[in-house]
Amino acid sequence: MKLAEDSGKKFFAGTGFNITNRVSLLNCKADYVCLSKEITAAEANLLSAENTFYLSEGNIKVMDLIYCPFERKCSSCDRRAEYTLTDDGGRKFPLSRYRVSECRFAVFNCADLSPVQTRAGRLKDYSVKPVGQFTKGHSVTGIY
Repeated sequence: MKLAEDSGKKFFAGTGFNITNRVSLLNCKADYVCLSKEITAAEANLLSAENTFYLSEGNIKVMDLIYCPFERKCSSCDRRAEYTLTDDGGRKFPLSRYRVSECRFAVFNCADLSPVQTRAGRLKDYSVKPVGQFTKGHSVTGIY
């Protein structure tokens, strides 16, 4: 927040701030807030206010990996930006590679979020290509 303030920019508090209730929302001094991924659409409606958003479409990152899931040596890596992980049930999870000081990987859900209407603004995450299968579970049970 200090960096945004010092550079004269607006501050957007993303889902990592885990805003799940009115107390945390009121104490968050951000210009814009994305409500937690862990709340339902009904809970998002209760917290909806001006400049609030709810992750309601696209895909959702479910895990960050700080190690190579392929156990490769960097010298033999093909360094693609996107891969696919398949579990024992045949579900395909998009895997995105990015670099900080070393390679990191983000695992995304095997199903895209089905569009959800709430009173909050809608945040859409298309960090990876749409999977083509949809889930509505996030609107009913939240994402754990």
